[in-house]
Amino acid sequence: MESSKRLQLLENHLANNQTFNTNTVAPKSDDDVVIVSFARTAMTKAKKGSQKDTAPEAMLAPVLKAVIKNSGIDPKLVEDVCIGNVL
Repeated sequence: MESSKRLQLLENHLANNQTFNTNTVAPKSDDDVVIVSFARTAMTKAKKGSQKDTAPEAMLAPVLKAVIKNSGIDPKLVEDVCIGNVL
């Protein structure tokens, strides 16, 4: 995709009509970051709910399995994973 068309597509995705400085967005590259899926654990009361004694690692395993299943991509192609935690 031509760089200017890519920039226009990105700009159209913004809900509040912000625009990018066209000199700061690079052309499409093979190493672009791509979000293919997401998942989350159930919500409970912080430090009081049914998962208060569950280690984050134990909750992460089914979340990652769901992401791989729902995305349909080969897990061997995943290079980086970003995980967040909020209390």
